[in-house]
Amino acid sequence: MALLELKNVSKNFGKLQAVSNLDFTVAKGDVHTLIGPNGAGKTTVFNLITGIFPLTSGRVLFDGEDITSLESHQIAQRGIARSFQQTFLFMQSTVLENILIGFHMHCKAGALKEFLPHRKRQEDRPEGKTGGSRDNRVYGAEWSEK
Repeated sequence: MALLELKNVSKNFGKLQAVSNLDFTVAKGDVHTLIGPNGAGKTTVFNLITGIFPLTSGRVLFDGEDITSLESHQIAQRGIARSFQQTFLFMQSTVLENILIGFHMHCKAGALKEFLPHRKRQEDRPEGKTGGSRDNRVYGAEWSEK
């Protein structure tokens, strides 16, 4: 079974046809490339797959599910994501911070909370233990010392 399928995918921008009746299949574990000159529609294809642009016609299937009409965040939650060509967006951040920004889609509680000690509820603490008097906040993630 194909992991990713594009079936008769087209995208028009007004009278300009950027992608015309594109069909291709990617099996799990395969690596494919899109090669072409500037303006050939390569980036548009990625924008169609990831839900950035709506299709003019056709369908996109991921792991057997039709994702054509899903919003981009719903597609990302299923495991399809893209990076943009602007590598300078977060130059003031560390490598780890940039990785955490990309990782946040896969976390239930936020990327930083996944790596930080979890705050225990007061009722879960042993009698008389408060968990310390100092609460810390790191980029919006709440945690306390154990």
